[in-house]
Amino acid sequence: MSICSIKFLLFTGAVLLVYYLLPARVKRLQPYILLSASLVFYWTLSAWASAYLLLAAMITYGAALLMARRPQKRRLWLTVDLLAVLGLLIVLKYHAFINYSVLGGRLSALESGAARFLLLPAGISFYTLSAAGYAIDVYRGKYPPEKSFFRFLLFVAWFPHILQGPIARFHQLSPQLSQPHSFDWDAFNMGLQRMLWGYLKKLVIADRAAVFVRGVSAHSAVTGGTVLFIASLLYTVQLYADFSGCVDILCGVSELFGIRLSDNFRQPFFSRSLGELWRRWHISLSSWFRDYLYIPLGGNRRGRLRRYANTLIVFLVSGFWHGAGWNYLAWGAINGVWLVLEDWFYRVKLRKRPEEISPHLAWLQMLVTFLLWVFAIIVFMNDSLRTALKVLRNILLRPNLWALGDGTLFRYGLGAPEMTLLLLFVALLIGVDVLNSRGISVRGLLAEQPLPVRWVVLLLGVLAVFLFGVYGLDFDAGSFIYMGF
Repeated sequence: MSICSIKFLLFTGAVLLVYYLLPARVKRLQPYILLSASLVFYWTLSAWASAYLLLAAMITYGAALLMARRPQKRRLWLTVDLLAVLGLLIVLKYHAFINYSVLGGRLSALESGAARFLLLPAGISFYTLSAAGYAIDVYRGKYPPEKSFFRFLLFVAWFPHILQGPIARFHQLSPQLSQPHSFDWDAFNMGLQRMLWGYLKKLVIADRAAVFVRGVSAHSAVTGGTVLFIASLLYTVQLYADFSGCVDILCGVSELFGIRLSDNFRQPFFSRSLGELWRRWHISLSSWFRDYLYIPLGGNRRGRLRRYANTLIVFLVSGFWHGAGWNYLAWGAINGVWLVLEDWFYRVKLRKRPEEISPHLAWLQMLVTFLLWVFAIIVFMNDSLRTALKVLRNILLRPNLWALGDGTLFRYGLGAPEMTLLLLFVALLIGVDVLNSRGISVRGLLAEQPLPVRWVVLLLGVLAVFLFGVYGLDFDAGSFIYMGF
């Protein structure tokens, strides 16, 4: 059931009706409705995936209880839990990579025999980190373990966040899921607006940019550097609009039920340094690695060299988390090296923080930060390091600036009208981010307008999605980029 499908909207609408039409005296049943809906939703994706979800939840739930009952052995139970749930993730996500890239394909017979059981469950990378974070928090004594397995399972399986995050923290999400909610039109309206903005980003911007990116990628070996660079820029737009659009849709769905998920993006491309960018991009993942990996490794408390080593380790793990491929590991390593060099430049060379540099240089800092990000994204977006290196070589050594004016750009799937439309909506996306970066909430501004103005804006948004969204025989509404991670 794709979240871009009519089925998903009908499913969400049906759950909302049952959820809010319960008599007041049985509002306590709302969490069970949410749990049932979440399990049904996940089961429609894959019955086998549901078994893995239940297994990971039961192991973590049991380990947390044992940590509380036998505190002298809590490290043992935490270790068992992390080895089990993270080991399950590694086996399911990386078995093929380990087999062919590390073991030379020696497990081919075993892999083919177990292929049905080794299919990657949707969202496993996200719910595994949520469960692991819960276990670590219980181990640290941050809060007692949840006694109700149903409440814990609802936290892990809550359908608006299980597929693509944000990666939830138990103490923030579970209390919201457990308490009764009454219908609130203002919150409901805000949720619908956020969903609409997410669909526009996904269907109108990301999927239209994807057409051009796929067209260029198919001919990357014979394409000039200028076109390849533009494709890399548009892939960055695609990735941001796709991922943040999906998060907006799912956060909006959650808001319909009166439940707020954490923000996962905060205008990342207005950052003045890569460190700042990573604090604004995929915030729930970055903060998870900070709290549960970087700080336990020593963080920045043990000298500069140790801090740099910890940074490199975290970004190698981040690359590995994103996918089973040398390109992802290289992408993580490149980002780690960028951050180390950036830290050395600002702390040691200039003895200043990035934001302490003259505000007149802010745009230059943003541009340099963005270009370094795009450089790493070129490695991320290509299937192999060899292809990525060829693309980088062509960009640097084979520029074809004439492609900007001779119609070459319109040979890769988007004609002039389509490209113009894409650029207009990208400009809209940038404009909204500019306002948000200045503390001006677009949804808040819209809420202050007269009712006719609000309805006109919302209807224009709906029309934009239906008229300009990318559909057709080759369109896969479920192909969100981060759902593959």
